[in-house]
Amino acid sequence: MLEHFPSCIARCPSSRLRLSPEGGEENNRLTLALEGSLIEQFRKSGMQVTEPDVGSFRSAMQSIYPRYGSIWGAGVYAQMQSIRSS
Repeated sequence: MLEHFPSCIARCPSSRLRLSPEGGEENNRLTLALEGSLIEQFRKSGMQVTEPDVGSFRSAMQSIYPRYGSIWGAGVYAQMQSIRSS
């Protein structure tokens, strides 16, 4: 499926490509808001919600990511990290 992605982008009108970041940001905002309200509903109903220690997970994964450089392509991990932190 991913091999078809570049041709899909090439056929996509430029107006949609310009709006894509805004749509993605709105989708993220709505998803996080829904997630937050669901977590509150779960807690109010007595459910225990466990949140992961993201920092520890990221630290533990640092030795794993380089193994996938040949699959992902050079620089892809750095690109993903720059997107996540922006």
